[in-house]
Amino acid sequence: QLSTQECLVEVTSSATAGGGATTVRLTKGAAFAFTDLAGNASTANPTTFATYTVTITDVTAPTISATSTSLITQTTSRFSFTPSESGTFYYLIYPSASAPPTIATVISQGETVPKGTGSASNAAKDVDLTGLTPSTAYRAYIVVTDSAGNNSNLESIEITTLAPLVSAPTIT
Repeated sequence: QLSTQECLVEVTSSATAGGGATTVRLTKGAAFAFTDLAGNASTANPTTFATYTVTITDVTAPTISATSTSLITQTTSRFSFTPSESGTFYYLIYPSASAPPTIATVISQGETVPKGTGSASNAAKDVDLTGLTPSTAYRAYIVVTDSAGNNSNLESIEITTLAPLVSAPTIT
C-alpha cells in the first residue's frame, strides 16, 4: 500500500497457463486496466460485469516507540509504549541480568512472571505491574503482532524498583 489513496497490486492471469504476473497501480475511485505478461488485456471500463480478485497482503511489521516507565514503587511499576499499528501485545518481565528472550518466547508467554498479553491500538499503551521485588532491576520485553501476523522487533524497557522503606527507630 502506497497510501490511503493508492496501492500496487500484482495481478496473475488465469486465462493462460503460465501467463505470469504484472504489477498495477490502483487509485481510489479510479478505473484501471492491465495486461498480463501473456498479452491478455483487461478493459478499463467493462460493459459487462467482470470479477477481479485483488488481495493486498500486509507485510509491514509493527514498530514500538515511545517506551517509558512511571509510577515506580518498591513492588509496582508502569511501563508504556506506542505501537505503530493495532494488534496484540505480549510482554515478559525478566531480571535485568538475564539473557533476553526470543520473540517466540515472549509470544508463547514463557515461564516467567509477571507476563501478559492484551489488545493494542496505535496509541500509547500503559501496563501496570505488581508483585515486583524491592531494589531489583528488571527488563520488560515487548512484542506487538498485527492482524496479518507480522511481529515487531523485540523491544525492552529497563525498570528498577525502589529500595524498601526503612522505619525510623523509635526512642523510648
